[in-house]
Amino acid sequence: LLIFIGDQLSQGNSEYWHEVTKLLDARRRYAALCAGGTRVQIPTQDDSKFYAFLRILEGARTMLVLLNFQAESAEIEIDFSKLDYDYGREIWAGDSIELRGRQVTFRLPSYGNLILEIY
Repeated sequence: LLIFIGDQLSQGNSEYWHEVTKLLDARRRYAALCAGGTRVQIPTQDDSKFYAFLRILEGARTMLVLLNFQAESAEIEIDFSKLDYDYGREIWAGDSIELRGRQVTFRLPSYGNLILEIY
């Protein structure tokens, strides 16, 4: 990962640098994204193409992280019927979504991510 980051930065990839900066900012703002929390994998419709997990830290809001490992944008489905969360808020856009007891579909960009604060 460090080699890849260094290679991207040495090529002057400003879009990549912007994404890295956003992720570092998210770690500063949300304690559950830092070391010390627990990571719990959440099943998706295809775990070879997506990775979804909760980051849980006592005393902090739980975070849902969704990752797309594909070269094209795609939809990821998460079943919240067995999870005890009612709502989520996307951390950058601030959009809220009801999660309680249903399957939710999220659209992720190619090799992209989505992070939600869930409660």
